[in-house]
Amino acid sequence: MPYRLVLWDFDGTLADSLATSLAILNQLALEYRFKPVTDPYSVRKMTVRKFMKEHKIGFLKLPRITRAFQKAMRSEIEKVKLYPGIVRVLQQTHEAGLRHAILSSNSPENIQACLQANGIAQYFEFTAGCFKLLGKARGIKRVIKQQKLHKKEVLYIGDEVRDVAAAHKAGIDVAAVSWGINDWNTLADAEPTHQVATPEELISIAQK
Repeated sequence: MPYRLVLWDFDGTLADSLATSLAILNQLALEYRFKPVTDPYSVRKMTVRKFMKEHKIGFLKLPRITRAFQKAMRSEIEKVKLYPGIVRVLQQTHEAGLRHAILSSNSPENIQACLQANGIAQYFEFTAGCFKLLGKARGIKRVIKQQKLHKKEVLYIGDEVRDVAAAHKAGIDVAAVSWGINDWNTLADAEPTHQVATPEELISIAQK
């Protein structure tokens, strides 16, 4: 069964926001008393849970840190660029009739501002917020139900182990991209349906 809807993660998948995100996290570290990031490369090998443990971020603090992060990101988001090659993927698959949407734990307002600034807002039908950092599976299921689609008709594209895990839990295929937060080997351990090294590879996967 061919895909009808491609659900995209935002940070690290569409948007090259890692450097900005880490800078904001380090700004918040003192206020919320967690360990700052001193080695960005080590982060790429960590799941979210491991990152929280290593940097001493408790689950009770997480909602406040997330809100503060999104607020700080708002002033920087229009400067964030897309990963090279993403626009071509969107153009070609959109012309082929594929629908596109975003499901992300970033705020819809931040995402829309970035899409507008980069001139690609027209390719996405909607942005679904997922306000719990580890609640993407529920968000995916909600989208499938609202859009009246079969699970086999939806592909999720993300850059983290949690994206792969959420897609598996929701029962849909997932393409894990290597240019985002988690590195190639860390993603491979999560066993995504597809694993890609370049944006161009997504064209043939999405149009299977």
